[in-house]
Amino acid sequence: LVLIGFIVGFLGDAIIPGEIPFSWFGGIIFAMLGGYVGGALVGRELGPAAFGLALIPALVGAIVLAVAFELVLRLIAWAVRR
Repeated sequence: LVLIGFIVGFLGDAIIPGEIPFSWFGGIIFAMLGGYVGGALVGRELGPAAFGLALIPALVGAIVLAVAFELVLRLIAWAVRR
């Protein structure tokens, strides 16, 4: 599961601009959590699955989580500068 999370996290990092926070460890965490988020957004039956982790929903979820995390960090940085 961790290896699949690493692969999905790596792909998510390659797709989105910038970097997924916390390097490869963050990629694994975002992919695993992204499986749940992506499953809620696009459904769990979309695309292939490995070890119970649907790959396409996990990738979509990892991208959504990474973008949301980046936006929250930028908002915090903006609020601190004000």
